[in-house]
Amino acid sequence: MILTQKWLRTLLTLWGQMEVPPHVWFSIFSSAGLDPYLSIIDEEYLATFIKEGGSTFKMVVGTYGGGKTHFLYSVRDLAWKNNFVVSYVPLSPKQSPFHQLDLVYKAIVRGLLPPLTADELLSGYEQGIVSFIRSWFSAKYKEFIGKGFSNNELEDLLSNHLDDIHGVESLSFDKAIKSAFRALMLNEDEKVHPNMPMAYRRWLRSPYSWAFWYLTTNR
Repeated sequence: MILTQKWLRTLLTLWGQMEVPPHVWFSIFSSAGLDPYLSIIDEEYLATFIKEGGSTFKMVVGTYGGGKTHFLYSVRDLAWKNNFVVSYVPLSPKQSPFHQLDLVYKAIVRGLLPPLTADELLSGYEQGIVSFIRSWFSAKYKEFIGKGFSNNELEDLLSNHLDDIHGVESLSFDKAIKSAFRALMLNEDEKVHPNMPMAYRRWLRSPYSWAFWYLTTNR
């Protein structure tokens, strides 16, 4: 699509009537003044510190309409560029009050998203930890197939990939994640089916599986 001046003016008018900016195509507009902050987040955190196992907390403060959501979407895209999984959780007094961490956890798990293209965002997508595990499995499967490994070698390669995951503090969470991944390995054809035991799905969505943070930063 050619972005003409008329088209952009129309788009800006429509977006100005929305409560929050859209989560796709926002980057075609200027992020004037944000580049220094985004560069620091990208270079000093996402590409290095967090990827090496670190964690951090940042608070964004601004007036209504001041570009906070635009900034967060920009950070999301940087995270995707570095192959992180993200979760965007709006503040809600009923669904995700920040003083009730169990509800915040549920909201984060429901919103998990692996890296997506603009076309995928527009065409529809699934969210949540179950979808994330399917996406993770599919990506590793295609990676090994693309390297020329045979179907007979895939099970060992995928099992070794799971064995290389360390540092999850909760043993039960670690077991649930790996068991769900192995359940997907039971399919021998290239198409990944939702072959995940319901018990694993319920446990992974539980507000007591706090160790999911490891996976969101070490995919």
